[in-house]
Amino acid sequence: MEDWKKTYINMLEDKNISYQQVREFVFPNIPKRLYRYREFDEYYMNNVSGEVYLSYPCKFNDPFDSAIEIDYLKYTKLFFQRELQKEFPIGKVEDIFKNNDVIKKEFDKHYQDTYKQFQEYVSIACFTTSFNNRLMWSHYADNHSGFCIEYDMTQDSSIKNAILPVIYDEQRFDCTEVLLDHSPNIAINPVFYKDKVWEYEEEWRTYGTKDYFQVYKNPIDARKIISAIYLGAKSEEHSHEVEEVKEYALDKKIPVYKMEMSQRRYELNPRRVC
Repeated sequence: MEDWKKTYINMLEDKNISYQQVREFVFPNIPKRLYRYREFDEYYMNNVSGEVYLSYPCKFNDPFDSAIEIDYLKYTKLFFQRELQKEFPIGKVEDIFKNNDVIKKEFDKHYQDTYKQFQEYVSIACFTTSFNNRLMWSHYADNHSGFCIEYDMTQDSSIKNAILPVIYDEQRFDCTEVLLDHSPNIAINPVFYKDKVWEYEEEWRTYGTKDYFQVYKNPIDARKIISAIYLGAKSEEHSHEVEEVKEYALDKKIPVYKMEMSQRRYELNPRRVC
């Protein structure tokens, strides 16, 4: 792991460091180009023309996306310690849990309610660092029949000003301290943590809360930073849509490439077509 990413993780998990400070640290390390893989669905021209729609994590293909961890034993122990101003034995907390089904059910309900509320509070748009990731073409661009949009991150944009890399880990982010301290500095951390099995995605996420989108529009307008469009190796399945994309790109002076399968290696290579 790169040194700056280690520092980034430490800053993100420090409740005394704001998200603004984290973003300012990460800013110089944002890749010069980021990408989004898309399908030729009913919204394909919205994407091509620069709309970046942020969605709730509950809509994603990973049911664990933005999943939270709450240690209610730890929470209860620390809560009583703060209230009583003295050490509270963990054994007493465990006894409460074991011997009181009502409390256990209430904590279970609290977890489910908290998880649901969180997944409907933060909206996300996902980007990646490569246009020729074969798995990404398969998973997010309709089995290579879709397209991929390139964004120039050297230019100023609302996306660049609110984007952070995903942390891949075997453990969920522990939200216990968020409940205890109500710290705004770590409150939305779960959206930046994913299971290590997704590490191949090399994901970056731009984000906004419900409060943010009461003031600003969703989708975000990113048309000024689109720098290229890549058509999938099987995009001829959507010949009409492909021609529409090429016509639009020609008018906007956006280069268009067609991904082609190498005849010798497991790789995709771009060929300029427009």
